[in-house]
Amino acid sequence: MGDTELGFSAGTPKQHHLELMKVWPQLDTFSFTNIKNYSSFNYQKEVDLINDKFAEARDEIEMATEDAETVYFNESAETAREVTKDALDRWAKLLLSVDEETKNLLQRSMGLKMQQLKAELEQLDHLHE
Repeated sequence: MGDTELGFSAGTPKQHHLELMKVWPQLDTFSFTNIKNYSSFNYQKEVDLINDKFAEARDEIEMATEDAETVYFNESAETAREVTKDALDRWAKLLLSVDEETKNLLQRSMGLKMQQLKAELEQLDHLHE
């Protein structure tokens, strides 16, 4: 998926970063570390937030799974979908926001668990077919 598909125009790193900041839901997670080119930010706060969202999504999926044979399933499953989508969206935005080296590091450290989250949500969706 290219920058233009995400609503970014081609340009300098500073322009790209400023456009990314416009669409990022929580601008306070950015901490500029290189004022000259604006291309680097402290992503640790966002990683921490994604980890929190991951744990919340797993809890919601577990609760929805427990509700599978009850009248509460649809509501529980919808909550699980929303929280999971938020975690996965934040993950995707983070990967788009960092340089290739950092992206590879993040993929190695967190990529499998994010794939696990997708798989758990897919299993949930198959419970009530």
